[in-house]
Amino acid sequence: MRIRTQFIITMALFGITLLIMATSLIVTNRQVDRLNEQDEIAHNIERAASELSYLSNDYLLYRESQQRARWESKFSSLSEDLSKLNPPSPEQQVLVNQIKANQGRLKAVFSNVVSTLESPSQNQDAVAELAFIQIAWSRMEIQNQGMIFDALLLSQKLGDQVDRLKQANMVLFSVLAGLFGVYFLANYFVIFRRTLRSLSHLQAGTKIIGSGNLEYAIADERADEIGELSRAFNQMAASLKDVTASKADLEREIAERKRAEEAILRAKNEWERTFDSVPDLVAILDAQYRIVRVNRAMAQRLGATPEQCVGLTCFTCVHGSCQPPKSCPHTRTLRDGQEHTAEVHEDRLGGDFLVSTTPLFDEQGQMMGSVHVARDITERKRAEASLAEKAEELARSNQELEQFAYVASHDLQEPLRMVASYVQLLAERYQGQLDERADRYIAYAVDGATRMKTLINDLLAYSRVGTQGKPLVPIDSQAVLEDVLGRLQVAIEEKQATVTHDPLPTVLADEVQLGQVFQNLIGNALKFSNEAPPRIHVGAQPDAERGDVREWRFSVADNGIGLEPKYAERIFVIFQRLHGPTEYSGTGIGLAICKKIVERHGGRMWVESQPGQGATFYFTMPGV
Repeated sequence: MRIRTQFIITMALFGITLLIMATSLIVTNRQVDRLNEQDEIAHNIERAASELSYLSNDYLLYRESQQRARWESKFSSLSEDLSKLNPPSPEQQVLVNQIKANQGRLKAVFSNVVSTLESPSQNQDAVAELAFIQIAWSRMEIQNQGMIFDALLLSQKLGDQVDRLKQANMVLFSVLAGLFGVYFLANYFVIFRRTLRSLSHLQAGTKIIGSGNLEYAIADERADEIGELSRAFNQMAASLKDVTASKADLEREIAERKRAEEAILRAKNEWERTFDSVPDLVAILDAQYRIVRVNRAMAQRLGATPEQCVGLTCFTCVHGSCQPPKSCPHTRTLRDGQEHTAEVHEDRLGGDFLVSTTPLFDEQGQMMGSVHVARDITERKRAEASLAEKAEELARSNQELEQFAYVASHDLQEPLRMVASYVQLLAERYQGQLDERADRYIAYAVDGATRMKTLINDLLAYSRVGTQGKPLVPIDSQAVLEDVLGRLQVAIEEKQATVTHDPLPTVLADEVQLGQVFQNLIGNALKFSNEAPPRIHVGAQPDAERGDVREWRFSVADNGIGLEPKYAERIFVIFQRLHGPTEYSGTGIGLAICKKIVERHGGRMWVESQPGQGATFYFTMPGV
């Protein structure tokens, strides 16, 4: 059998195997996509049922038409999703029917509640009305939970079916791959090894013939392409034997050719090799702007050979005109005999270049031309432009991130308010009716909701620094500090603290934000104090490090617990705390807000401290 036939059979079997694998994957993937679509609908139903639970609670509490309209809109969305739910198995269809039944009952209960609560002839007393609301809430919650459970169970069953399809497809794929591997190994041992052995004999014969033994004949008993190639080699050897006078004459001719080539290589000038190896674009011009010589890099940029450029004027080659441009460094060099360097853009050379021109003088001191060296700075220019674009993109990203934090924090307040209200309602409604453990758990929930509300408010304050800041105007920082000390007077008296300050300057600042910085730093100094009464001093002086009296460096020093120098950067990161909430209260965002405010004013903020030796916080503000 010929090698070509063997190859065609192998490729045909390989193609059939790939076709079967691809068909199996396509069919399975379509089934998986359909099941995943049904799974997503089931998840949507589960989420819609959860939202209906929240919306029905809102309506029972506030009885506003807006809550009823939102409930009905969400119920309509759930009905639309439910109409699209069409699972393949009867067991899954049973779950769909159960969801539909719960949906119908939920609609009936809610309609009854709406008609009862919004009836103008309602004359029930408060106790009866509360009992009705509790019963209605329980009935709707049962239907909601039933839909949630059935939707989750349906999603689980759909996921299991997807896993089974993928597993079956993998088994089929493995079987086909194994069959192809078995065929490939059998083909290799039966056919390819024999072919490789024949090729090895052919290679050995060609080496012998190539070494000069034209009497050698390669065995050609095979009837395939290798046998034909062996016979062709034997015929070629016979032809070479006829046309070659002798091996010695051929070796002598080769030796003479090598000596000639070596002589040509030795004749090449070392300066020319160095000249051509320079990566910059180099051209030597005479006093009439004619090119005397260019290196290989310059010629390649001009789309010609170095020989083709000789004799042409540089303006014709580079600028495409017969007249020199006014900004040409070569023109200025010929005019004043001085070296000139300039950045130029050349469209024909394809980029921006840093061009240096050096004059050439003869023995009598007459200038006879110049050396033109152009270094390609296109990539450097692009890198600079890219850095500028990235800086602008980073600024836009920071602004978008601040806006996102503000929106996210603002939207979290509504569900948190609902959680806190319900938990507080439980605490007030069932006070003394539950066991001690239940009261403790409710207290934990109230405390957690309160702390979460504090965190969200702090996050909103952090995001407002860049989005709701006022313009910077001249502000008396001492008046701002005294206003802050007035607000902290109660805490200062409780701690028996002493707060002093230097005469403070007028700075360009946002009065509210500068007050936030003073209040956070002094508040922290009061909070993180030792057993001794706190001593806090606020100072300000011109920034000596930068030698610019228009920038003031403020300091807030205390005698508190201090901190390790290795944490000097970490404490300014949002939500980073060095102590647990049971040791010191707070959310860990105050110093992050301070640093962001200072950076908005174009300043910087840092801390110097040692454990047990207090801390001094520094920040800079622009002066007037």
